[in-house]
Amino acid sequence: MKIFKTKDFTQAGERYRSLDKIGQEHMIGKLVGDLSHVTIPAIQRRENENSRQADETLQHL
Repeated sequence: MKIFKTKDFTQAGERYRSLDKIGQEHMIGKLVGDLSHVTIPAIQRRENENSRQADETLQHL
C-alpha cells in the first residue's frame, strides 16, 4: 500500500494569507516572540523551514 504525501502546510498557509496585513504582522510577531525563547538552533531552523512551507514570505522569521 502506497502512502501519498500530504500537504501538511496548506491549511497554515491559507490561514496566514486570509489575514489582512495587520493580522499577518501580528501572527509573525507572535511566532518570532515564541522562537526568541528557543535556545536550540536546530529547532529554530526547523520552525523556519516549516513556516516557509506554509508561505514563501515567511522564510525569514
